[in-house]
Amino acid sequence: MTAQEIYAERLLHAKRGQPLWNADPYDELPVEIADVGYVRDGSWIRLFNASKPAEDPYNSTLHPGVPTNHEPFSTGKIKRGILSKLSPIMSKEVKRIGIHGDVSVGPLIIQSGGGFTFESSNATGAILTLGDDADSMDALDTRYFTSAIWDHHQDWLEFAILE
Repeated sequence: MTAQEIYAERLLHAKRGQPLWNADPYDELPVEIADVGYVRDGSWIRLFNASKPAEDPYNSTLHPGVPTNHEPFSTGKIKRGILSKLSPIMSKEVKRIGIHGDVSVGPLIIQSGGGFTFESSNATGAILTLGDDADSMDALDTRYFTSAIWDHHQDWLEFAILE
């Protein structure tokens, strides 16, 4: 099993979406709820956003539009929050055992730093630490998504294959 496969498998239990080895998108647009795409080499490759109309700039910026039978769907209510850079997400076998910090003062500069210390009860484990706080979005009613996937997955698959 590759490191990126271990990472994704171990962090799935955290229920924060699909863990990505390389979470920085290749493009300028942030990942949004209802993005349709696929994972390649641990990176998310976006094709389009299923909740936005075909003419929305978000759907025409990077790729050649949307599937022929595209019908935007409502995502319902979305809970927004913040993931703190001070709260790492860890697989079940990993626990944080310490936090440390340093401060050094020189003649012209002050530097500070710090970090976490972890241990694992297994040979493999995974940790997600953020460099900065991150936006969090959760769908409160997943029935909207289940219905849209059920109704349109074949069109989405054909679009992805042609991409």
